[in-house]
Amino acid sequence: MSVIGCAENDGRNLKRQTVFLQLFVTLILLVAASVASTGYFGIKSLRTYAIEDAGSRQWELVLTLASLYERESDEYSQSFSSRKEESESFISYLPESLGYRITIIAADGRVLADTHEDARTMDNHGNRPEVREAVSKGRGSSIRTSDTLGGVPLIYTAYYDSSLSLVFRVARTVEGLQAGLDRSIRAFVVFAVLLISVSVVVSILAARRISQLLHSVQIVADHYARGDFSKVLTLSGFQEADVLSRTINRMGRQLRDTIMALEFRREELQSMLEGMTAPVVLLDRKLDIRKINPAASKLLGIETQECIGKGMLSVFRSPELYDLARKVMDGEDIGETLIRLDSGGPPVYLQTNASIVQGRGADDTGCLLVMNDITRITQLEMMRKDFVANVSHELRTPITSILGFVETLRQSENIDTETRDGFLEIIHRQAFRLEHIIGDLMALSRLEEGESGLVRETVGVRELFQGAMDTLAFKADARNTQIQLDVRNDETCCVHPILAEQALVNLLENAIKYSPEGSHVTLSSEVNEEEVVFIVRDDGPGIPESELTRIFERFHRLDKARSREMGGTGLGLAIVKHIAIKHGGRVWVESRLGKGCAFHIAFPHGSCDQTSQSTEK
Repeated sequence: MSVIGCAENDGRNLKRQTVFLQLFVTLILLVAASVASTGYFGIKSLRTYAIEDAGSRQWELVLTLASLYERESDEYSQSFSSRKEESESFISYLPESLGYRITIIAADGRVLADTHEDARTMDNHGNRPEVREAVSKGRGSSIRTSDTLGGVPLIYTAYYDSSLSLVFRVARTVEGLQAGLDRSIRAFVVFAVLLISVSVVVSILAARRISQLLHSVQIVADHYARGDFSKVLTLSGFQEADVLSRTINRMGRQLRDTIMALEFRREELQSMLEGMTAPVVLLDRKLDIRKINPAASKLLGIETQECIGKGMLSVFRSPELYDLARKVMDGEDIGETLIRLDSGGPPVYLQTNASIVQGRGADDTGCLLVMNDITRITQLEMMRKDFVANVSHELRTPITSILGFVETLRQSENIDTETRDGFLEIIHRQAFRLEHIIGDLMALSRLEEGESGLVRETVGVRELFQGAMDTLAFKADARNTQIQLDVRNDETCCVHPILAEQALVNLLENAIKYSPEGSHVTLSSEVNEEEVVFIVRDDGPGIPESELTRIFERFHRLDKARSREMGGTGLGLAIVKHIAIKHGGRVWVESRLGKGCAFHIAFPHGSCDQTSQSTEK
């Protein structure tokens, strides 16, 4: 039993590459989106923090400047010019290393002093937002471009000292903050590149790991789909993989058991279907043949595979059978129906039972035909009816004749001796004929019932032929028929001597009876390794080809009037046939109209000990 693990890897597999790329790209996109969003909001938050921190520092500075100015100022100096000089003096003493722009503004907006510009050239700052806010609220701030410095963006923080009626304003350029932010951004970019690089490696490993797991599952599923359940899936690395392995392996075992059970049932049903002697046909909803067993294909004389998928009507060529199946498919309850099937040879009689076979869906519904071949039974029934009719007719003729003449004799008182003797002769002849018919029927009945006690002897063929000739010598003389014997003196056969001679007598009697007067009849034999064949040839009118298969049936006559005129019972050839069957042999006739007949009766060749043992078995 082979094991499929995570180590199996086929990079050339397109589906596996697709899964790998999809997982890899997805993971990288997730990492990139996370890093980008984190960087964006982080830098934005850092910028906000830097601005707030700068504003806080500037507020502390502006309060300190206001406090220092208040200590250094002359409280009695209230004029604008004195305040201006005082402010310029205060600012001049501030060190340039502070890095801030410091401005002192009067309450009415006039600039008293500025660290970066000449206050005399500066316009009124009363409309500046930070100044307005400071005057009204005591504290103001803004981030805007400076008109005085030519559009340079600055961060302004202002404080209004009500006791001095002055606004102290501190400003710093945004570029100073941006340098620090740029250093932070560069550090973050380096960190992001390192993070994405690590994420790429981790994503490749993770995507490869997952794709290998999927590929292993695909390999096992592929084997299961082909009916190979010897593969076992082994996944490791995490708990879900182990659970998936056990689940798929359990599913494989269940599928294997289910398929084996279904296969066993299918083979069992197929064996039953093939072993059935009754023809069975399964049709689909369109009445096309879906399945057919060997008995049905043998009945049709067609190979089983040649029937599959073909229309039932084109295969069976029976409108009756097609109508039966159609009615059953339409929901009619038909039951058993006798169907006569004509397939170019002798008719076949089928006792057919049709039923609906329900499938998983409407398209799977079909019709099952189970046919019992009752041709032999039907033929025997027809033969029985013919036999009863023929026996009744054959017996009625002599009995009617006897009763008629007896009644005449009883009612006629003055009948002369010659007439009475003529009537009695007719009665005697008809009674003899009646006895002959009954004797033949009893002999035929004994042969058909297969009475035990068939003792065979080794007899010379010439001896059997001579006995039959002696028995019928008077009939041959009466019709001036010459009987010729063509057989070697040393030929022997193992037969029941009485039955074999009776068969020869019946054949020879027919030859004499139906041949023209003065004709020839030849008795001959042929010996081969398997059988001894007796042949009786005549110069009679012959037998039509259509009658050759029925000539050995009971009471079958070509010319009934002539047969009765000659005293035949119609059972002679039937007795010959059953004598041959009794010996395990066969009988047949060869004939052409106007060319005479050649009747053949064959007995198995061999020693009597071997033949007797074979017959007993």
